[in-house]
Amino acid sequence: MECWVREIHLRACVRIGELVRELDTAQGERFDPTSSHQREEVPKAQAIVDAGLSSSAAYRYQELAGGRDERAQAAGKAASENYYAQSRAKSEPPTMAGLRAAVREAVVATVGEPPTRTRPEPIEPVQHSGQSDRRWSRWKTGGCKARSR
Repeated sequence: MECWVREIHLRACVRIGELVRELDTAQGERFDPTSSHQREEVPKAQAIVDAGLSSSAAYRYQELAGGRDERAQAAGKAASENYYAQSRAKSEPPTMAGLRAAVREAVVATVGEPPTRTRPEPIEPVQHSGQSDRRWSRWKTGGCKARSR
């Protein structure tokens, strides 16, 4: 029974990942003024929050669905089904870690390693001389008098 419940849970997580992935394409739709069917635009991040998910969970679930590449999606789906079948054969409950490893291995074998992302260097704070700050505080407190012409 536990194996069955965990498999259902993991399948639900994969489906959430597919829905999150589809939010990307839905955001790219354009408004058609001639259409009588209008759709309210909700940013992807807001839709994820409204669904009660954290952005990290949504990202993990999207990875379980195979990401954005069609070949990776097919590989991920096949790896998921294979993982579920192996878990049932061993009578061991499937785990999130096991499923993630199986999907990642299949996706990497199909489309290669994902590109590494580098963080931009932090921007150095601008050093002020203090002159403009003093003028601003004098202006706020009424210390500056308007010039007459």
